Amino acid sequence: MKKFFIQGSLALTLILGLISGIGYYLGSGVQLKLSLTDLLPENHPAVVKFEKLTEVVGGVGYFAVVLHAEDGKSHLEAAPKITEALSKSDLVRSVFYHREQRFFVDRLLYYIDLPKLRDLEQNIEKEITRMKRTTFDLGLWDEEETTKPEDKSIFDGDLKKLAKKSANISQYLISKDQKDLLVMVKPSFDSMDLGKTKQLVAVAQEVLKTSLPSQVSYEFAERYYTKIIETEMIQSDIFLLGTSAILLIAFIIYAYLRSFRALLIIFIPVLMGMGITLGITRLVIGHINIITGFLMGIVSGLGVDYGIHLVLRLRLEKEEPSSEDPDPVWRVLASSGHSVFVGALAASVSFFLLCFSTFRAFSEFGFICGVGISAVLVCLLSTFSALSKFFKMDVAAHRKSLIPWHPKLPVLTLPKGFLAGTIVTVLLILVGLKVQFEYDFDKMMQHSAKMEALSDLVDAIYDRSSTPSAISVSDRDEALKIEKVIKDEYMPGLVSEMISAASIVPEDQKEKQKILLRIKEKIKPFKDKWIEQALDVPANVVRDWVNAVPFTFDELPKHIQDALRGTQKGGFLIYIYPAVSLSELSGVKKYAAMIRSIEETFPNVLTGSDAVIFSDILDLIGKDGTKILIAIFLCVGLFIWINVRKVNDTLLSYLPLLIALPLGMGLMVVFGVKFNIFNICIIPTFVAMGIDVPIHIVHRARECGSGFKAARDLATSINLALMTAGVGFGVLIGARAGVLKSLGWIALLATLAIWWVGLFMLPAFLEKFYKEKPESESALELYEEQKPT
Repeated sequence: MKKFFIQGSLALTLILGLISGIGYYLGSGVQLKLSLTDLLPENHPAVVKFEKLTEVVGGVGYFAVVLHAEDGKSHLEAAPKITEALSKSDLVRSVFYHREQRFFVDRLLYYIDLPKLRDLEQNIEKEITRMKRTTFDLGLWDEEETTKPEDKSIFDGDLKKLAKKSANISQYLISKDQKDLLVMVKPSFDSMDLGKTKQLVAVAQEVLKTSLPSQVSYEFAERYYTKIIETEMIQSDIFLLGTSAILLIAFIIYAYLRSFRALLIIFIPVLMGMGITLGITRLVIGHINIITGFLMGIVSGLGVDYGIHLVLRLRLEKEEPSSEDPDPVWRVLASSGHSVFVGALAASVSFFLLCFSTFRAFSEFGFICGVGISAVLVCLLSTFSALSKFFKMDVAAHRKSLIPWHPKLPVLTLPKGFLAGTIVTVLLILVGLKVQFEYDFDKMMQHSAKMEALSDLVDAIYDRSSTPSAISVSDRDEALKIEKVIKDEYMPGLVSEMISAASIVPEDQKEKQKILLRIKEKIKPFKDKWIEQALDVPANVVRDWVNAVPFTFDELPKHIQDALRGTQKGGFLIYIYPAVSLSELSGVKKYAAMIRSIEETFPNVLTGSDAVIFSDILDLIGKDGTKILIAIFLCVGLFIWINVRKVNDTLLSYLPLLIALPLGMGLMVVFGVKFNIFNICIIPTFVAMGIDVPIHIVHRARECGSGFKAARDLATSINLALMTAGVGFGVLIGARAGVLKSLGWIALLATLAIWWVGLFMLPAFLEKFYKEKPESESALELYEEQKPT
């Protein structure tokens, strides 16, 4: 072993450097993917159906242009020209700025069954006459002519409610103050095709520049444009924050060690390991997601810890040799190298266990982090001798730290100090039981304030989800049966609105038109006020209803035709809009259960819904996460026992990890940080960082016979290691994407929990096992960290 790591170190360094360079070359082409479907297996039933349905529908969502005009009319004047110009592009299927609800609301009575419509015809004139006579009742009319049947109503409650609402519905997608107009564009491709979306943006910009008057401004919004913004924002965050993390970590290490040589010895293996990880990621996975994209910060934050321990141990070995071997580098590898190996192996195995999850955010994160830590470990152990001797770190004296003041570290003594610390820890663990999960995907991404305001404006104008769930059916009769099930069982509780190709054109329109014309003649003599008092419906709405004429499918708004025909021009599409909030667990579960129930009842249909994808992700997190977390803790415990071969030492190394996890959750509650489907992957990082500290403390305490002396000897390296790990992730607090920001907060709080348990609670507890004489009875004793000379 000594021959391999000492004499073969130079050759290993050159070989690994070459492999790393190839890895950086391969990794330069790794793509970033942000779709929810990319977080589930490719053969997952929900993903397969969603992708097939996406082909039928022709893409999910819209590309929106928000036109703003202070005068409230200039944008309406320009809209027809813009619509015509955009429609000519091959990238566009349809464009509209008219509110589609207006078309159907004006023709609402055509959707009433013939018997009900005939009943309406018979009663409407009587009801208006009765109301008029009641108002001027001088006792001249018969009682039966002025008495309204208690159980009889011309229009039911839902129809009245819709009529009153429709009276205020604009025919355009325009804001209440008339200043903002939506032009909705349905592209001819899927929203994940960012290249074509950028082409569409360029086309739209050119059209708007030539079509808009100077007093009209514009903004882009909705799913297609948001995907570009999200991708560019996250790519920018990954690059800038990843680079910042490396620079900050390098500065902290240099400030502590005051040695560029030590800095290079620590960082060269990390950079080599990062290149190898990038190459393997490109070859095995082929892409990164929102979490694994922060590869530089993850690997550098975790990887430098191992080099820090070896470099500081090298300094200690030159002052206090741990054996009679003349080579200080080998003494370091033989002592701390063993602890570094066990800690890194336990951490990498913890991450690799995530690969067994079918939730790809888990499996890909686990694979990349496991490969990263393993690659850094191999590079560090292989290059440590060659780099130390090349930079003469094995013989050179080290300079004083740039940090002039070394604060005294509080040490909790037994029993009073430890008791006080235990109380604080237990309280935080109890608070951790209230940790929450974030279900709102928009909050997870959390764009800039400008994008948030624009999104709210679009939602307010469009007044319903722009990405409804879709159902594709080949048979019309089956489509009508599905409609009936949805109407009878799920409207209005779970579904607010439904549009179906099977029933979009009502039956018996000629017969219904005859009835409506007769109703029109009957209400013609009456003034609006009598109609409104009698029917409790705005008179203009009633007159629009009876004036409506029959229509065919080809007379529907073009974007409705395209949406209901789909790309294959066959079968029947049904769109359903949720009536519940999909940013809450109960809403997601109920809505997804409805879709699954429809699939079970009608097994031949194709369904597509973000709610089902999200629900399946939550199920996988709950099912896989629990099993994998248990497996991680069991494997870590096994590795520790293999390392120490003593039950007491195993428990002493293991318990701090078990305590730090719920303690970190308690801190999350205190700081208002929530888990979500992305940042929950950070839990194995608790293990990676949390197991390293107690292993080194226990190992050193067993050597010197004192928990306090072990902490004193290792305080500098532990503080430095945790600080660099915290900074590696902590820079994410500056991210613009909410999910990365929350990831940074969780990592910082995890670091704080590990620091408290590993450097305060554990050393005091170790005194009971390794020190013969108890310390003073004071609750708190101060000692100084070891100062490099």
